[in-house]
Amino acid sequence: MNIQKKYFLIISLFFLFLVAVLFFLNDQTEEQKILAKVGSKEITERDFLLNYEFGLPHLKTGKTSKERKSNYLQFMINEYLIALDAEEKGVEVTPEVKYQTEKLKRELLLESIIENDVKPNVNVSMDEIKEAISKSKVSFKFFYWNEKDLKNALIIKDMFTENGIEETFKILSQKKSDFHFDISKYITEYLTYLDIPEETLEAIQNLPAHEFSEPVKIDDRYFIFQVMDIRRTTVTSKEYLDKASTFRKILFNAKLQDEVVKYVDKQVTPQNIKAKTKFFNVFANAIIDWYRDENKSNLIFSEWTDKNRKIASVQKFYNYQDSVLITYKNGTFTLKEFQKHFYFDKITEEYQTKNQFKHHINDIILMSIRDYFLEIEARRKGYDKSDWFKHEFMKWTSKFAFEDQLFKYMSHKSPDTISVKSRINNDLKILKSKYDVIVDYKMLDTLSVNETEKSKQTTVQLMKSGLNRLAEPIVDGHWKSISK
Repeated sequence: MNIQKKYFLIISLFFLFLVAVLFFLNDQTEEQKILAKVGSKEITERDFLLNYEFGLPHLKTGKTSKERKSNYLQFMINEYLIALDAEEKGVEVTPEVKYQTEKLKRELLLESIIENDVKPNVNVSMDEIKEAISKSKVSFKFFYWNEKDLKNALIIKDMFTENGIEETFKILSQKKSDFHFDISKYITEYLTYLDIPEETLEAIQNLPAHEFSEPVKIDDRYFIFQVMDIRRTTVTSKEYLDKASTFRKILFNAKLQDEVVKYVDKQVTPQNIKAKTKFFNVFANAIIDWYRDENKSNLIFSEWTDKNRKIASVQKFYNYQDSVLITYKNGTFTLKEFQKHFYFDKITEEYQTKNQFKHHINDIILMSIRDYFLEIEARRKGYDKSDWFKHEFMKWTSKFAFEDQLFKYMSHKSPDTISVKSRINNDLKILKSKYDVIVDYKMLDTLSVNETEKSKQTTVQLMKSGLNRLAEPIVDGHWKSISK
């Protein structure tokens, strides 16, 4: 099984999402002002603003903006105090937290790759922006049809050309009992190039109105298109000025995605990565049984296999755990070694057949091995030593440590009937005297936050797709009920 040819097509939801999110969330070169210090941990101006902006509305308490900001910052400080104490005491964390911590390192290194190695290569000119705005004023309304194979697509295309859409649909409805005669389902609204996939746009943009295209292969289907109408509106000078910033971001992100694909191709193709089918099946069968086990609770794969050695797939996995699953230019991965790098949390859904599930697992292997080599490149360049990496890693590991401790608070049954709220606040009182907490309240007063009526009632939680975590850590929602 040669996985080299396919890897660059699966940039993964996470990697492409970073392209969009990094544009406005990250600037790894910008020096950040320190708003507060909690022992050895720092809260920057940017940390607070993003945490507050994406934070839960019921935590923004107080009669004035000054009070709301101060109270919210205190929640952030409380979380750092609890995390700091747990870290310094060496409190044992769950295997899940250990797994999330290792995964976090890789994610941050991939962000560093994009920020430092890819982003500087992307430029957008004013002429490109003007052209994009002009193109956005052209909208297409079109009909589309698809078939599984080229032979049928050619037959249907000829039927459309000879009989028209409506008559062809009548003929098809007579031949197929399950065919529903509803043309509107196959006709789009008016769409601009921003709404139309690139391959579709390429097929229709020069297609004469009311003519049917030759079958166009997109993914694994053959599509036939007919442009039914085109609308064009003029662009005013004011529109160029008003929309320039938005379109620069759109163009920048599109170019950045292309550059990411090129970069990944350049880094990974020379590795000549191959997987051995026999041991892939051993790995996949064990993963499928783990995933489908309704009694696995929160056990990660390594814990589950350790507790279920009598299951046939697990026995096989242990029998072959030292066998080579993947070979590449200068090394190999055994089954045992590779499970440490496999993205188990990217298994997103159940599949009807085992083969479908195995295809999904194969895709995740491609992502995992790709990111492994990108991580090596990032470490080689010292990105894990950068101030940005260290700070982001501190923020998230502090969040993991706090959440782990909060879970222990909530699940611990105290014999002296002291409430969770009392225990947490008693501990915080001790921790505030144990660790230095320094806040620049003058800086806090100058920070401008979104205080509209709508923002007080709603929250926007920006997720990093495929990661099951937010783009930025935010204060835990329990603080309203557990704080004094």
